[in-house]
Amino acid sequence: MRKCYGGFENIGATVDDCKNFRNRINSYIGEYDADMVINRMTDKKEYLADYSFEYSVDDDKRLTGLFWADGLCKLNFMEFGDVISFDATFKTNRYKMVFVPFLGIDNHCRNVTLGAGLLSSESIESYKWLLNSFVKSFRRQPKVVVTDQDPAMKQAIEEVFSTSRHRLCMCHIMKKVADKVSNSQLTLVEFMNHFDGAMEVQRLNHRKNDHISRYTEPANWSETTLEKDAAKIYTRSIFFDQQLEIYGTISECLPMDTKVEGPQIRILLKDFKAHGDGLLEVWFKNLENDVTA
Repeated sequence: MRKCYGGFENIGATVDDCKNFRNRINSYIGEYDADMVINRMTDKKEYLADYSFEYSVDDDKRLTGLFWADGLCKLNFMEFGDVISFDATFKTNRYKMVFVPFLGIDNHCRNVTLGAGLLSSESIESYKWLLNSFVKSFRRQPKVVVTDQDPAMKQAIEEVFSTSRHRLCMCHIMKKVADKVSNSQLTLVEFMNHFDGAMEVQRLNHRKNDHISRYTEPANWSETTLEKDAAKIYTRSIFFDQQLEIYGTISECLPMDTKVEGPQIRILLKDFKAHGDGLLEVWFKNLENDVTA
């Protein structure tokens, strides 16, 4: 290992050494790139519970499709997999295979990866193979699928996800995940390393959000009964959304009648926006007249 004593010249040499080392590694990987990834996934399937992967090759034994999902992906699918979204617009490696992440939304309103695939083409048959691999791994179809307007993807969904409702979305919400792993010159081995790193960061953030929601209290709140109940029930990000709704209701509505019905209290509210601000002005005027009388 080269010793570095400081200075730009030595730093430059170190960078060159790293580049040369990477070139040697890529040269060693060479034509065994796909084999190394398949062997790596085979080992994971043997030693990791509920790890799944599927792959396909063409007549020349070249990799044409790859799908994988680990046990935590499957647990997340059970919790957050009613509505999933996937896209295939990101060519993330030197073979121009498209990266297809399957995403859901977790209880903190953050993206959660439910599985992923690589495809050598974006044909109907390729998408059908990928979706069939998804169903084989998860043993059920999602209730709703959100994608862009790709016609091949649409037909594959109709045939394979026959019980799912398909909805179109103009925005590609998966881009954030792809940005963390995308580099058009990556080997498959390098790509999988980047993907695993991105998954670790995503899962770390999920655990962090869980900890914050369970063991801390939100700051700068009015501590009304409604807010206290909301803080106990919802995760922190959802609570903040509900807090805005609570503030809006309190500031824009006036209680008109209250009834006790068993263990519940029914409150009838008058909406200022629906009936105008005149109601509030009349109320204050009447109050003022009563005080001065």
